[in-house]
Amino acid sequence: MIVLLTGMFRSGSTWAFNVAKALLSLKSRTVAGDYRNDIGQALAELDWNFEHYLIKTHMPDRVGHMLIRHRMAATVCTHRDPLECIASSMEVFGSGFEETVALARGALAFLELQSKESGILFIAHDAIMAEPERMVAAIAAHLGCAAGAEDIRRIAELFKKANVARFVAGLAPGTGAAGTPPPRDPATLLHPGHIRSRPTPPDRLLSPEQRRYALDQLADFVDADGRLTPAIQRRLAAAGPP
Repeated sequence: MIVLLTGMFRSGSTWAFNVAKALLSLKSRTVAGDYRNDIGQALAELDWNFEHYLIKTHMPDRVGHMLIRHRMAATVCTHRDPLECIASSMEVFGSGFEETVALARGALAFLELQSKESGILFIAHDAIMAEPERMVAAIAAHLGCAAGAEDIRRIAELFKKANVARFVAGLAPGTGAAGTPPPRDPATLLHPGHIRSRPTPPDRLLSPEQRRYALDQLADFVDADGRLTPAIQRRLAAAGPP
């Protein structure tokens, strides 16, 4: 099975990647995964002895879009309020404000496109934080994994924020360039600094001028408060966990 994790940046897509990987590993020893946007090349290089291959991607190529549109891959898409994604990226990666807003605009365009397709499971970041076991169960059902209640509970516990933060704290510091993540742990795709212990809310991190600029740039996809438009929210909710 090919699984695509196509969430917005800083929306829980790495959490979804690790949960999906753990679920598929319950019944298979041949599970691999990577973070790639060049989906076609990734598949060309794939060792087909693997039963399951997961790809986390934020800006997939044409092959990735075709897999999504024609339901040729199981797809899980996480999403979050755009201003929170922007603030989180700036705080974690030190990314520049305007470039991060441009990245958010691209992410929202991709999210809207996916919301009009069928066969995708959409999971909100807030739901991951509030109901992790239910979200793990939803991913299990979407992937067709026969996971029991104890498996669901254990996987949800394993990838709780506090546990992931302890794992991340043990990773060697990276040397990524400014505005880019440091090297990732190849098994989990986590990197040093991935988890913020005390995240700064967008209304404190962004100045009023920056907030106005962001809302103007994202106006095709958000309302006056920076929330996803009602139309997008309705489509995401309709394809979300039961």
